[in-house]
Amino acid sequence: FPGSTHSYELHVWSPQWMEIDTATVPPTIRPVTRTPVCPKPADAVNITATVVHNAGTEISAVKLMYAVGPTNKVYQAVDMARQGQTADYKAQIPAQADRSFVHYYVEATDVNGNKDAFPIYATGKAPYFYKVNNTGCAVEDIQYTVIDMYGDKEDLFSSGYRDHKVTNVTAIVTASPAGDNLGYCYAQQPGRTSWAGIQLTGGIANLNVGDSLTILDADVSEYFGRTQLTNVNVTNHGPAK
Repeated sequence: FPGSTHSYELHVWSPQWMEIDTATVPPTIRPVTRTPVCPKPADAVNITATVVHNAGTEISAVKLMYAVGPTNKVYQAVDMARQGQTADYKAQIPAQADRSFVHYYVEATDVNGNKDAFPIYATGKAPYFYKVNNTGCAVEDIQYTVIDMYGDKEDLFSSGYRDHKVTNVTAIVTASPAGDNLGYCYAQQPGRTSWAGIQLTGGIANLNVGDSLTILDADVSEYFGRTQLTNVNVTNHGPAK
């Protein structure tokens, strides 16, 4: 390397030299999805998880853990049923009342007693969650976080809708990507002031401040602690009246 006292080094490696300790390796849980993403009061919610074991050890149990209420840490355990010969497991959260806050994660155990969970202590993230909403997907629900659910660690401040696709979200453009504006696109849920604004990326080139939107579909993602709607597909209804 120029300016370095070290020369190039070659480290020879063969997969045959790799040894997996099957006695201690836990299962891997990826991904965890829900349907519907934005449930209404009459909707039971189907949770699906893909569970594999990198050491090839048999998986003895997969459980869906859920609790209702933002400060409730007493989780109900539901056995997840394997879907045929696939690695997918499924269980259901019962329908809840309008505006209920439901948080959940998946826990898998192998025959050696090794256990892992997603998305809690496996990744240092907070559990997934959703708010039951009779009007469907809403910015205020997507943006909402419970700061003190699992302490004050900043990496827990993430949307419970992350990694999911939301549909038919109503918003009004408050900043546009135009050169004479902010250069970034933000939109706000009409009639709301708390947790109501969000950044949009993709499909935003022709949006102007004041435009009324129906976000037909978008992916929810986190960018350095900031929740975004990415890959947005919108219907622009023109200036809000």
